[in-house]
Amino acid sequence: ALRTLADAIAKASGSNLGYLTDGANAAGAWLAGAVPHRGVGGQTDDVLTGRALDEITGEKLAACLLVNIEPDTDAANAGALLKTLGDADFVVSVSAYNSASLKAVADVMLPAANYSETSGTYVNAEGFWQSFKGVMKARGEARPAWKVLRVLGNLTGLEGFDYLSSQDVKNEVRAQCENIELSNAVEAAKTVDVKAGEGLQRAGDVPMYAVDAVTRRAASLQKTVDAQTLCVRINSGEAARAGLGEATSVKVTQGENSAVLPLLIDESIPDASVWIASGLEGSDLLGEAFAGVTIESEG
Repeated sequence: ALRTLADAIAKASGSNLGYLTDGANAAGAWLAGAVPHRGVGGQTDDVLTGRALDEITGEKLAACLLVNIEPDTDAANAGALLKTLGDADFVVSVSAYNSASLKAVADVMLPAANYSETSGTYVNAEGFWQSFKGVMKARGEARPAWKVLRVLGNLTGLEGFDYLSSQDVKNEVRAQCENIELSNAVEAAKTVDVKAGEGLQRAGDVPMYAVDAVTRRAASLQKTVDAQTLCVRINSGEAARAGLGEATSVKVTQGENSAVLPLLIDESIPDASVWIASGLEGSDLLGEAFAGVTIESEG
């Protein structure tokens, strides 16, 4: 909705619309077809449409391949993802980290090289293709993730997995993107039905030093004021209406899930809302990032 409004203002004022992408290689992911509803170069023909997590929750998956995912912190509803993976017949993880959540759900764990140990290409928000090389050798049996996927493709007899370098991958993708004209224009606004919820509504972000496995493990970053731990933020008026008094911790109930979390008074939080960040240790104890919750004092 905000992007649609910004686009309308840009058109009315004769300006160019620009915005920061969600991550350094978001444009590259779209151009490469690494999104559920597009092929390489944004093609829509013969694309096997993927599904969101809430569309597979409750289903029994025959198999699931995770690539650089930590299920307890890299999902908007980490608890639902962990349950879905736990119920799956077979889970393969390709990751640079052997986190506890991966060990709990993966049947096979394949070690991947970290970001500094692999070559590749980013496409930035301007549409500029920037290639790089790995600066150190991967440890042990770890290999760049693209090589792991290539071998898996070869072992399963799939076509199109004969690349010898990441440069080969980039060249093929770029050849199919040559006629694409990049644009930030919003083609059409979509109507979104918003249902008024009763009681307190949970909202929250993913803190800047919890956005991926690297930053979450950066001890120096976790000591800064911008680092966060899982807690409940609420304004003083809403806290009084909830009868929290001098409480320093509260029990948060969200659907069938509940957790006891520290309570912080924060006057920047709107009425009828609580702020609970995602992507942090313990995030899997609750449900989705935006939903109704109840809270009660725990001391």
